[in-house]
Amino acid sequence: MKFFKIFIIFLLLSTTVYINNKSFISSRIQPFLLADFNENMFRYNMEFFKDLDIDFPNLSGTALPIKVLVGRYYKNIDSIEQAKKLFKDAIRDNPYIKSPEAQLAYLYYDNQDYDSAYYYAMDAFYSIPDNNVHRDVYFKVLTKRKDTIELQKSFELLMNLSEESRGNESHWLGYADAKYQISGPKNKDVLNTLDKFQEKFPNYDQDLLNGIRTLYKSKVSDISIGESFSKRGDQYFKEKNYLYAAEEYEFALAFAAEEYAYYENAAISYYLADNIDKAIKYFDKVIYDFKPGDGKSEFYKGILLIELDSLKPGCDLLKKSVEMEFSGSGSLDVYNNFCN
Repeated sequence: MKFFKIFIIFLLLSTTVYINNKSFISSRIQPFLLADFNENMFRYNMEFFKDLDIDFPNLSGTALPIKVLVGRYYKNIDSIEQAKKLFKDAIRDNPYIKSPEAQLAYLYYDNQDYDSAYYYAMDAFYSIPDNNVHRDVYFKVLTKRKDTIELQKSFELLMNLSEESRGNESHWLGYADAKYQISGPKNKDVLNTLDKFQEKFPNYDQDLLNGIRTLYKSKVSDISIGESFSKRGDQYFKEKNYLYAAEEYEFALAFAAEEYAYYENAAISYYLADNIDKAIKYFDKVIYDFKPGDGKSEFYKGILLIELDSLKPGCDLLKKSVEMEFSGSGSLDVYNNFCN
């Protein structure tokens, strides 16, 4: 009998240690994954969370399913089926937060399954409308469907929901952009929305707003569309939303492929968003095709390579940057620190 009691106590203690260990590992990794999620970034590779148990605990400290946090990384490396499975399983872990549905909507949208994207985006939006992610993916899907009636309905819902929702700049600009994408330039509703936006948000960046208004008022051939997209990229960059900034600079390139600064800005944005492949691709475009000779791309690519433990190629580029007299971020001090 005494031996049996000892065995039971040992078993309970072992179970407690096992559970505490899993909780400890999860608590250490969660903050990094949550930071990436909130900033829409991918700073870590799959090895980083290989010891993470996605089923225990299955929710983060903010009630976000762990499977959503991990599924994003699978989607980012194009493991679509695995990402899809994780997102769908995450719905069962927390059916109320609607983040898994939003992620599924983005996944299906990116893979051109617009009916499935519509289903999940609508569920996420109407369950929790005053959410930038839910609104963004739903407006994207409605734009693809050219559904102006539902777009108007959903925007009116946001405006009548609460003062906080009405005071969200992104709701206004998201609606105006979606309506423009569907209706084209010189749409009265779009321009009226911008006028009302300016009245409600007088402190908003007027240069950026004027660029958007010019874009919406003019035919594509009348203005530098690239400059307008670039200004939007600049705004995202200021907000440290580097992935969105990079995408806006890429849009700018579609209209101004000869403007090397857009390649450079996209490269720096992707670098800060830890999308290394795209960052290197655009840095190389500037360095080897445009050859502006100011040393800026050489400097940032040099830092990137050093971070990847490619010390000699990185230092060679930093040296070129110094020789080209690039003074940003203290290029000489950086070179001396890493390479001498």
